[in-house]
Amino acid sequence: MSGGQAKNIPLMKLFANTCGMPVVLPFEHSGAVVLGAAMLGRFAAEVSQRSAQEEGEGSETYISPCDLSGEQQGDLLWKIMVEMTPVGRLVAPSAFVKEKKLLEAKYKIFKENIEIQKRWRKEMDEASR
Repeated sequence: MSGGQAKNIPLMKLFANTCGMPVVLPFEHSGAVVLGAAMLGRFAAEVSQRSAQEEGEGSETYISPCDLSGEQQGDLLWKIMVEMTPVGRLVAPSAFVKEKKLLEAKYKIFKENIEIQKRWRKEMDEASR
């Protein structure tokens, strides 16, 4: 989780309890965009460095990130993210049984509302033809 909402700890606890899994907060929420840009810059630098190593220094050949497979790009980006991301805070789920039941009931109602809205939208589309 990143951005301004990461400062809202009660909201992060609600997310953790609703999803039944921990929410990982960044070390510094306000620097997420800058850190992401730095990671992409490093990605570009490492791809360029690979180009030079594969073709020999001074070569004019350039390997585009598009020349890497999706898996290779993902692996390299993941490696960079792990190395450059400082340890943040973990918000673990802490809902009591009664609260968890309430959250599950609300989610069930939410999903039913979506289905009702889809049905009504279809009815309105058909009526307006």
